Amino acid sequence: MKKLAILFAVFMIITSACSAGKASDKFSLDDMAIVKVGSGKKVKYGMSRAEAEEVLGSGSKSEMLYTVDYPQGVSLFYRNDTVAGIILTSDSKGVYKTERGAETGMPKEKIEKLYGDQHTKSESGRNLDYVYNAKDEKFLINDLPKNEDEAHNTYVISATFDDNGYSERIFLMDAKYAIYLN
Repeated sequence: MKKLAILFAVFMIITSACSAGKASDKFSLDDMAIVKVGSGKKVKYGMSRAEAEEVLGSGSKSEMLYTVDYPQGVSLFYRNDTVAGIILTSDSKGVYKTERGAETGMPKEKIEKLYGDQHTKSESGRNLDYVYNAKDEKFLINDLPKNEDEAHNTYVISATFDDNGYSERIFLMDAKYAIYLN
């Protein structure tokens, strides 16, 4: 009986390790969120401005077009008072992470481990871009949305890196904002 329990435990560990490796093959709207370290409070794509500001506090107009800056390295883009873009800057390190655990200051290899390397095309070593079409439920590697409606249903997770390969900024947004700034 004891051997059976040990075999079962080993099987469960192997099974969970295999399924954990598949996380980068999947994507959901839940991935479009940041989490405050310690409290676990979240700011999510699609959340109202009032809900976001319950977590972040009040913000100020950003130098970046159409965005609002919040303390501790977070900037948000709102479309009709709804979060359509989230930006983490270097000041967010240790304070905010993405839902999957990526944060600024993290090496590129660690972010690739969290999101995978099979769904990204990086022309330079200075960025990683993941583009997911929610309607067709597939990652886009070479294609971009053809119009604003398609762009609204396409999500982008992007990170930029310094010369040493550490993330400087992380973006979570729909392609409508990424392409059309709208």
